[in-house]
Amino acid sequence: MYKRICQPILLSIPLVLGSWFNFPDISFAQTIEPEQATLNAGKPLLTGQDGRYIGKILINASAEKAWEVLTDYNHFSKFLPSVTSVKILESKGNQKVYEQVNTVQVLVFTQTSKVTIAATETIPSLITFQLQSGDSLKSLQGSWQIEPISTNQILVTNQVNVEPIASMPRDIFFGIYSENLTKTLAALKQETERRSQGK
Repeated sequence: MYKRICQPILLSIPLVLGSWFNFPDISFAQTIEPEQATLNAGKPLLTGQDGRYIGKILINASAEKAWEVLTDYNHFSKFLPSVTSVKILESKGNQKVYEQVNTVQVLVFTQTSKVTIAATETIPSLITFQLQSGDSLKSLQGSWQIEPISTNQILVTNQVNVEPIASMPRDIFFGIYSENLTKTLAALKQETERRSQGK
């Protein structure tokens, strides 16, 4: 039971995406006032439910620096929650396939899971991704988008569709997934701003 519940936490880093679905094009200018206040406070904003999410975070850095972080697959384990390791399996032009190992602990239990992700990079602002294989997910696809707000501030938006395998308790899965997505957005902000400051 714990294995079934814990594994999806490990898959909460949606850094690989596909483009077979249509998400609404929501820009920073269209963000409503309460949501904008959350973003202006430097906090992650997550909307959606039941496996269909839009996450946003304002980052005080350049678009180039955010792109550097989002495509730094080999070092994800150093700054993204739950990621233990990443191995590039294939790299052809703007196409990447990588294997990501995730580890999570719930109470006294530790669980490791492995996923293979295919990513397409469209420099300088879009990464789409999709799941190729994984032991707890039926599907995962989405995108990361970088939108310049000012000279040294950007909005990073993650849009994702995720579906667990049939045996996974859906309510528990989505609760864990959304929580970890929020943590991932915060971690990306922290790492991007750290690099931007030359630390």
